[in-house]
Amino acid sequence: MSTAVIIFIVIVIGTYFFFSQLSIWLLKLMKKNRRFYLKGYHLLSISDLTYRVKDNARLFFIVSIVSAVAFTATGVLAVFKSNMTVENTEYEIEYLSLPENTTESDHIRLIEDSLSESGYDYTTQTFETIDTRYKSAEGLTPVLILSQEGLLKSFPHVEVEPLEDNVGIYFLDNRGSRSNADIPRFIKLVDSPNTIKVKRIEDSILSVSTALVVNDQTFEKIKKTLKTSTFHGFKYKNWKDSTEKIRVLESQIFGDYSHVDFYFLAKANVYFQTVQIPSLSLFIGLFVAIVFFFAAGSFLYFRLFTDLEEEREKYKALAKIGLTEKEMKRSATWQLGILFFLPFIVAAAHTAFAMKVVEREVLFDIFTPTIITIIGFLLLQTLFFIIVRISYFKKLTASIND
Repeated sequence: MSTAVIIFIVIVIGTYFFFSQLSIWLLKLMKKNRRFYLKGYHLLSISDLTYRVKDNARLFFIVSIVSAVAFTATGVLAVFKSNMTVENTEYEIEYLSLPENTTESDHIRLIEDSLSESGYDYTTQTFETIDTRYKSAEGLTPVLILSQEGLLKSFPHVEVEPLEDNVGIYFLDNRGSRSNADIPRFIKLVDSPNTIKVKRIEDSILSVSTALVVNDQTFEKIKKTLKTSTFHGFKYKNWKDSTEKIRVLESQIFGDYSHVDFYFLAKANVYFQTVQIPSLSLFIGLFVAIVFFFAAGSFLYFRLFTDLEEEREKYKALAKIGLTEKEMKRSATWQLGILFFLPFIVAAAHTAFAMKVVEREVLFDIFTPTIITIIGFLLLQTLFFIIVRISYFKKLTASIND
């Protein structure tokens, strides 16, 4: 059984025992504090709340789990949506020709003809690079070695200070496959005696791969042991409209995939896969999550109004011995708040834990999307609580006035 399944089972069992045992124990501790328990309406509220929690432990457990699933699903979609971007890369089409590639000139001509036929006014940039691997905790990880001179010529917007020998700057790819915590401080290149010290880590400049920029002297040393590859970059405007054309071009370039000694990547395709599709998934997922969320709230709502007749009789009897309408509202609000927001807090805690696990797996920043997700559902829960409170009080006050 995997660790994730074991953790999930433990959380589910723990949540059930929290509502069925621990919460009751905490309320009993409040009763033992005589000064607090006998102050004002606390006697009425805590006694009634103890009964409600004990009687509805299974309901609170279900609400917490369903809400946690809704929060986590929405949070995961929001994380992927917020971290997937291709806007910051330089080229709309990237073609990396490996040393063994014999179709480079045919493919470049095919790309140029396709862009020209589609009416795109494009510019090209070609530079020398080294496609290699380095040893990491996950095994062998691909990386492109770029010279500092080539970087300044091909990526004029990227500012890089002069680098020392065997020191490099690591640029992530834009698909979230790497993270700062996963990049070793020293990169030992495969099939080369060179080891590069990573000075710092920056956002992506290429879509096709992560990149390691070194000074020209270090680049020349690495060239002596590794073969060079050629990178071709194509820039053109309105690239988001070229998705269909790019798909046709991609099928023409790759053919039957029998000999692939190159990398081809188009920003339009990456945008469709990592931005448009996740956006649609986020919309659908958010809709389903909201349905689940309000279904969980409806469990509480129907349970609350199922016990309404008993609450009417109780408050009517208390009104006869001096309970005012203001005190009744204060006591009922306190109880309703616990009933609505205690499962919410538990669900939010589960979501925070789950998103932290997601962060370790996908290596994304999850803090902002998670906070936005929880705050958004908190606003919905608060709105739902206010509506239920108004309706509930109308029925209770009607019984007292009678």
